[in-house]
Amino acid sequence: MKHEEFLRRVALGDREAFHQLYLETGRSVYSFILSILKNPQDAEEVLQETYLKIWTSAGSYKPQGKPLAWMFTIARNLCYMKFRDQIGRASCRERV
Repeated sequence: MKHEEFLRRVALGDREAFHQLYLETGRSVYSFILSILKNPQDAEEVLQETYLKIWTSAGSYKPQGKPLAWMFTIARNLCYMKFRDQIGRASCRERV
């Protein structure tokens, strides 16, 4: 089954489709996240957040490109949010 079909089914709440999507894409998404964050623990956390976002946002996916690119975009945005959070915490510690 193609990733687009998985996402269509995930949008309908199909847990098995979500599981299969994860099995087929999880390693690639994790590697992409790790290449940005350079920290395995942070990468695992963002991977979980990415798939949670995929689960909740699958209905908004528009089949106009590659589904994996859409998933990478979600992952990249969550990585950037992680960087902003880390910078914010460091800034707070400096003020104390």
